Amino acid sequence: MWLYYNLFQPVMRLTEKTSIREEGQTSGVKRRFDQARTPFDRLCATTAVSRERQEQLKALRDKTNPRRLRQEIYDLLGYVSSLPGAVPGVTEEVRLTLMTDSGVDENAYGSQRNTQALNNPERSGQAR
Repeated sequence: MWLYYNLFQPVMRLTEKTSIREEGQTSGVKRRFDQARTPFDRLCATTAVSRERQEQLKALRDKTNPRRLRQEIYDLLGYVSSLPGAVPGVTEEVRLTLMTDSGVDENAYGSQRNTQALNNPERSGQAR
């Protein structure tokens, strides 16, 4: 998500905030914003990042399709929201909720090796 928000999502920054007073009391606030720019564009306008790193990030932005990236984010968020939720008042082993018919869902842990380490702490050299 950082890629989408930092390279493609423009942001308007607050530049001025003025209280509007009527009869000695504040009745509202007037806010002024600058032009909407992406965080990456704002960063490139400073000297906080080297030229080489700016070029790397520009190349990444140029080769990334923002619509496809946004759709992938929404698909992954939909997947996460479709995972089973906790039942109120019931305590259960979280890793067991990720089990499938064929065993542990490898996508949930990243690899079978990590899953084996979770199942057998002595092999991984870590105690629970």
